[in-house]
Amino acid sequence: MKNNYQKDLFGEVNDRYLNTLEDNKFALEFSRHITKIKNSDNPFLLASDYNEHIKIAFGRYFNFSSISFKEFQQLDLNWQIQLLIIQMFSVDSIKRECVCDRVLAQDNVFFLFFDWKLLGSDKFKLIWFNFVKEGMHDSLVIPGHDEIAEYDTKYNGIYELFEIRGELWDFYYHTDDFTPYFLKDTALLISNFSEFVKYLKPCNVNIFKQSWGHWKKYDFIRLVAQHGIKHLKHGPPSFHKNKTLHKKLLAEFPNYYKYMKNRNLKKDKDIISTVIKANPVLIDTIPRQYIDTKMLNPFNLAEIAADKPQIAKKLDQPFLGIVCITGKLKTYKTKKEASIKLELAGYVVSKNLTKECSFLINEFKVKSAKSLKLKNWEYSHIEEIHHIDLLFNDNRYRNTTILN
Repeated sequence: MKNNYQKDLFGEVNDRYLNTLEDNKFALEFSRHITKIKNSDNPFLLASDYNEHIKIAFGRYFNFSSISFKEFQQLDLNWQIQLLIIQMFSVDSIKRECVCDRVLAQDNVFFLFFDWKLLGSDKFKLIWFNFVKEGMHDSLVIPGHDEIAEYDTKYNGIYELFEIRGELWDFYYHTDDFTPYFLKDTALLISNFSEFVKYLKPCNVNIFKQSWGHWKKYDFIRLVAQHGIKHLKHGPPSFHKNKTLHKKLLAEFPNYYKYMKNRNLKKDKDIISTVIKANPVLIDTIPRQYIDTKMLNPFNLAEIAADKPQIAKKLDQPFLGIVCITGKLKTYKTKKEASIKLELAGYVVSKNLTKECSFLINEFKVKSAKSLKLKNWEYSHIEEIHHIDLLFNDNRYRNTTILN
């Protein structure tokens, strides 16, 4: 008898009954009704009863919004469904129960709940974002492979059903979360980006990891830099290798040089020249071995000398090579003291012994990790120096300029 009171003359669950349900049970009824509608061509369901479910769901899940239900109804029906599902599935227990219920009923949960085409639409995402600004959840998390396995502990047989029907692989390959912050159109993304950053929930998603296509456009790159040059590290490999974009970027944001990932670009004379021209004082952030003094005009040198005279003194000397020190020194009290003199003489002092080094200073002839490296053929070009003053006084070293 109870069920007779819960349904109307057409066999549909009535709104009075729906309003009495707790959220989890209502979500199940709503998802079952979505199934009926999406699998039906019956216009009566679409025009009448369906709107009652939408209305009740809107009242439950969008009570934060200043938008009226009448305005909400102006949206495409599928958009209404997807927006309600996003908010409904922000509760993990509801998502789990609805997904498992529909799988056991032999329904396609992707077709019902995760409309790829719609969720990938820029227009839909901007509508979604308008609701996010009012308090709506900003992501739709697709159950992952491990999550499906966890479902199986309560809904025995779910994992096997997914596997048999091949849908397990759909979940495996589509584990990214959907959010409104990733748009396909670069112009649309640029016009909304600052507002996205403003409303983005902390630690929820890295908005700077946009698609590769956006990172080919300088206007987008410039926008990212304006929000903090450190965020440029999230660009794809193609961005970090693009010399043209980097020259343009460094002319406007020369401080980005020290954050650059690509070592070959950091060595590039055009790149270095661009940085120095934009801000000569930044020359001390550029490794000395990469600087060709010919690229410095008198105005650059004058500015450097006025702001950082020690750097100007170093640049007066030809580059003589990279030096690394191992063990204690006989000639100087500290490595710092020796390093200052070496740099003023035209050498670069490296803390680590790399293949770029020319000399290893080892005054006490210690056997260290650095000195043992010289036995490796890859480091055989490095000369071991047992007295540091040889680098200052011996013409074999003073007259030899290491080419970049």
